[in-house]
Amino acid sequence: MVSMLADLRIRPKLIILFVLTGILPLLIAGYYGSQLATNALMEQSFNQLTTVQTIRTDQVESIFSQRSIGLKMLAGSDQILEFSQKLIEYQAMQTPYF
Repeated sequence: MVSMLADLRIRPKLIILFVLTGILPLLIAGYYGSQLATNALMEQSFNQLTTVQTIRTDQVESIFSQRSIGLKMLAGSDQILEFSQKLIEYQAMQTPYF
């Protein structure tokens, strides 16, 4: 390789060296920048998914809390108690005795 460069004139040697010294740092910087961008995008996506998960969890807990409050109100109602007793009586009348 060195013998090939020895046979070349100075102008092609300088052009090759300038190109190599320009392209090599560009490739290294491009690869490093690509890795940084990939890591940043992955972290941002993970953070967004975590945020969505938190929002959904809060929504589900809120729905269950509302339903629980509604059921507690219904369970304490005298009308519901009377209705359930009448249903039990009705079922007892409809059930045939063998």
